[in-house]
Amino acid sequence: MKCETDLKTDFENNGFVLQKNIVPLSWIDELRCSMISIMQPYCECQKNGVCDASYLDELFLEVSALSQRAKSNVYSTFGRLANLPLILSIPSIYQVVHSLGFNGCTIQAYSIFCLEPGNDKHKFLPHQDLKGRTSLKSLLLWVPLTAGNELGGMACWPGSHTNGPLVHGVTPRGQLELPEKAYANYEREDLSDYEIGDAFFMKPYLVHETIGNRGKGIRWTAIIKIDDILCNTHLAESLNPFCIEDFIDTKNNAERLQLS
Repeated sequence: MKCETDLKTDFENNGFVLQKNIVPLSWIDELRCSMISIMQPYCECQKNGVCDASYLDELFLEVSALSQRAKSNVYSTFGRLANLPLILSIPSIYQVVHSLGFNGCTIQAYSIFCLEPGNDKHKFLPHQDLKGRTSLKSLLLWVPLTAGNELGGMACWPGSHTNGPLVHGVTPRGQLELPEKAYANYEREDLSDYEIGDAFFMKPYLVHETIGNRGKGIRWTAIIKIDDILCNTHLAESLNPFCIEDFIDTKNNAERLQLS
């Protein structure tokens, strides 16, 4: 890990830092095993003690074949696993969070994101993570559970976080999207060169987007959203530091996509 001063400087200037080999593989294996355990009662394929990515994909495809409701319910349950926020108690993760200046952390949300090969409908277009924010000092922890350049990942526009919250539009397909002029002065950076055990620490006000999955497997990512409430002065008036509805359509992604 870089020294704390350099790490925080990079984070403040660019809006993100990538930390290599910082997430214990045991945490990733435990998370995968929990996901597999949720799906096994509904699947014919039983491989006790196996928790690799290919088996995870195999079961998810089997669940998906049952019905859209089964797929949605299982996927939603993944995002409620207690293992997810426990990543913050891992010493290597806690050290980075503390080094970046986050000392009064609250968990704003956590989830698991999956992107199947060729699925462009659920890609995130250039956007910021504004929904539910309770602080202007916030952190997004993005942890890949699978890796490989062909699986894609994320791209961002370093420095764009300094503009604060920006007004988003909604595409005809129901996706949130920032107008190009909002980040035209910044250069796009591809962040798909990562490995299992790496983690991105990112400001949610940084403009970022999904890089599509052109591989054969599913891309799985754990996401934890953190707000630092020690610097807040707005709670006497509002839970949020700004009127979120002024900047985004606050429906969840599934609702917007169904309505489009």
